[in-house]
Amino acid sequence: MTLRAQLNAQLNNRFPAVQEGRVAFRQVFILPTRFGLFWLFAAFVVWLTGTNFGNGVLLLVSYLLVSLWVSAMFSTFYNLYGLRYRVAHAQHCEAGADAALTLSFVDQRAHYDVALLSPAGRAVATSLQPNQPATARVDVHLPTRGVHKPPRLILQTIQPFGLFRAWSRLNLDIELLAWPRAVFFAAQQGHSAESQQTEGSVLSDDIDGVRAWQQGLPLRAMRWDRYLVSGQLTQLDFARHSSSDDHTISLGDYAHLDLESALSAMAERVVKMDQACLAYALVLGQQTIGPALGPEHSLRCREALARYGS
Repeated sequence: MTLRAQLNAQLNNRFPAVQEGRVAFRQVFILPTRFGLFWLFAAFVVWLTGTNFGNGVLLLVSYLLVSLWVSAMFSTFYNLYGLRYRVAHAQHCEAGADAALTLSFVDQRAHYDVALLSPAGRAVATSLQPNQPATARVDVHLPTRGVHKPPRLILQTIQPFGLFRAWSRLNLDIELLAWPRAVFFAAQQGHSAESQQTEGSVLSDDIDGVRAWQQGLPLRAMRWDRYLVSGQLTQLDFARHSSSDDHTISLGDYAHLDLESALSAMAERVVKMDQACLAYALVLGQQTIGPALGPEHSLRCREALARYGS
């Protein structure tokens, strides 16, 4: 076993993967900052001067500086120790973008200026009052399509006085999904006619009825007169120029492409279907999603594209 593997095993043992947890005693590390080292050096110089010249006042000042230094060490440690945390929300993204991870913190004690460091090194500071939750959001870069596990995040504080830096690591048991980027590729020759028909199907100006408003649809479909009178959100159901209300996006349509290109092409068709307000189904191997429409269906399809093959 390599040194890196042994180190990771030790870290996993000390910081088990959890969705919610508490910063334990053995999970807090603390070292003096540069200012803390300078403070200690200054106390030593004052003590040495008082000893050489027999000055009791300087000796008392040096003892005071050292006592403050030691008190700051314990205060900084307990400013981080015992903090409870949990994953509040995870916002997935497409490959090459940043996923957003929101954490919630709470404790019976107050904690001041606790900073959560993202993998890119950006710090998000927050302070907690007793029994009042606070949140912090960090961005995690997902370079490739698939299911990703966020790296260990660093939770740190230098309060009070900035003499010490206490930190801990959060090993979060959560999946971050990166779906393929939407890129247009022509479908296989045998499916080109169906693809052209699907992409050319758009909403017409013929009203086919009125139904409850569905979040994510274009404002063109909202019935504004009823909203202004009653405040009720309704939408106009437009007729579609298509021989079928349902369309299928299948991986077999792009058998001539490599897997990642095919999934990117399917993601592009999902975007086009959403923009046209068309009900569609997604077929990935033995898995079929839909037919349906709306933002929830779109999210399910993108998550399926992200998980495929993983």
